[in-house]
This record gives sequence, C-alpha cells and structure tokens, in this order.
Amino acid sequence: MHCSRADHQCPDASRFEGASPFFLKCLTHIALPPNARILDVPCGFGRHAIWLTERGHSVIGADIDLGRLDAVHNYLSTGTRIDLALAQFDAERPWPLQAESFDLVAIVDYVSEHALVEAHRALRSGGYLIFQTFGAH
Repeated sequence: MHCSRADHQCPDASRFEGASPFFLKCLTHIALPPNARILDVPCGFGRHAIWLTERGHSVIGADIDLGRLDAVHNYLSTGTRIDLALAQFDAERPWPLQAESFDLVAIVDYVSEHALVEAHRALRSGGYLIFQTFGAH
C-alpha cells in the first residue's frame, strides 16, 4: 500500500506529525545515507515513518493493527504524493522481510526481545537501530 500526504483535514492530525524529540536527537548521532531504507515497526499512526519519508528516505511502516494502518493510509490519501509503504504483520512473529535489507530500524514505544532479534536480522551491516521505550514525557 503506497500513500500520499494529506492536507491536514483530519481532526487528530497532530498524532501523525513530527518525530519525537528523542528520535530526532538519535538521528543527529548517526550518518544515514541519502534515500536510506528504513523500517518503522510498530509504526502506529506513522509519525516517524511519515517524517522520514518526507525527508527522502525509503520507508516501510509496519504494524499489527490494521485500524492504525488504515488511519495512516486515510491521512495520506490526498495531497503531495510520498512513497510510504505500509505493511501489516505481528512484531512478535518472524518478520516477513528480507534479512540485511535496512539501513535503520526504528522501534518506538514497544518493548520486545523478539523484535530486537528481528531488527538485528533486518539490519544491513553497519545499520542503525533506534529503540525508544516508554517513559515519562
């Protein structure tokens, strides 16, 4: 599923916009190549996937929750086209992705040993993992 950027008519548009401060700080410490291949899992409402795609990266936003993926798709259904791929899968099962195919895997607000193992498998040699867990905001 590929989507386009919306014109902000969604009443809850803020949940789709902008990367978290921690995520942005992490990005200042890594050297992503231009058009990096990135996996955001679980992507939730896609705030990081959208942000990264808008900056020219090739991103897959994955989540088990079809409702959230539909919300992202609906949010991006009109306006400027961006190439954001969405995938539905359970982060607690083997990921249906090719090994060593991502420059960055982002796991935000999700804690799972299995997801960390799968992220390691999905990362290219020299790739980066951003792992942000729950905390006080």
